Order: sequence, then structure tokens, then C-alpha cells
Amino acid sequence: MTYVRPHYRRDGTHMRGHHRSISPRTAQPRTAPRRTTQRPRPVRTGPTTYIRPHYRRDSTHLRGHHRSISPRTIAVAAGTGGGGLLLLLSLPALAG
Repeated sequence: MTYVRPHYRRDGTHMRGHHRSISPRTAQPRTAPRRTTQRPRPVRTGPTTYIRPHYRRDSTHLRGHHRSISPRTIAVAAGTGGGGLLLLLSLPALAG
């Protein structure tokens, strides 16, 4: 018997882990090889950042992947890129 890991089907339903019996190859009529169509990868638009492989708190493993960065995150990062600290350090010099 083969163990099938928990997974999500294409329609979004969750399948729990279970054991599946292996049927003999002679019982399966094989007329033509299966063709697997690959899903097109999503096209990245805009800036992205790489997320390293890591484990979540519930011990599920995530592979490394690219995540798109929102425009708001870019604006916040650009606005606080040390400019606030520079302003605080230069105020005493300007006042004195």
C-alpha cells in the first residue's frame, strides 16, 4: 500500500493523508501515454523580493519563492531609508 500525503485538489478541497492500494499494471489498460499540460507560470510585474525556504510555526515547510512588493511597501521603505535619522542628527547642528 502506498501512503498519499495530505494535499489540496485543484478545486480547492483538502484531502487528508491516506493509504492507497496499488493495483497491478496488467489490470490497467494503457492505450496511449498521458499528456501532462504544464501550468503557465505567473508573470511577475513590478519589483519582487526573494523569500528563503523556511518552516512555519505549524512546522510546514515552505520552499523558496519570489514575492511581489506592493507600491505602499516601496514608498514606506523609501521614505524611511535613514532620512529621518539624518534629520534628527542634523537638528542640533543647525540650531547651535
